[in-house]
Amino acid sequence: MAAYITRADLEPAYIQPNVLRKMLDEEETNGEKPGLLDAVFEAASRQVDAFLTRYAPPLAAPNAFVKRATVVLAGFELYRRKGMAEAPKNPFAEDRDRLLKELERIHAGELDMAGAALPEGKAFADVAPAVTHLSDGGMMF
Repeated sequence: MAAYITRADLEPAYIQPNVLRKMLDEEETNGEKPGLLDAVFEAASRQVDAFLTRYAPPLAAPNAFVKRATVVLAGFELYRRKGMAEAPKNPFAEDRDRLLKELERIHAGELDMAGAALPEGKAFADVAPAVTHLSDGGMMF
């Protein structure tokens, strides 16, 4: 299965490039773990698909809601892997909770995918570096 998002959907709009590199450096060698980002994207896409069974996933042309849901789930997972599962350390946590409720309503047939709301509020890029990163780009944990 191909993921619904790519690195360009996440970086730099939601996570700054230097921060993303540190999140993908599991062995602290200043290098990204090969395949980790793709695995996170695919897992997030499968998680979205699990709620969209009535649409016969995987979707050939995901709409904005599906792409945004995948970005939020992938972003949440990247922060969670670094020990930051709760807001405010994880800037995706609150949007993840809202999106999972929307996805549950879609799965239950209470809401059509086209009628699902995108998260409101600040862009993640406005929040993440100030809340979870030092001024030099280092992680605060």
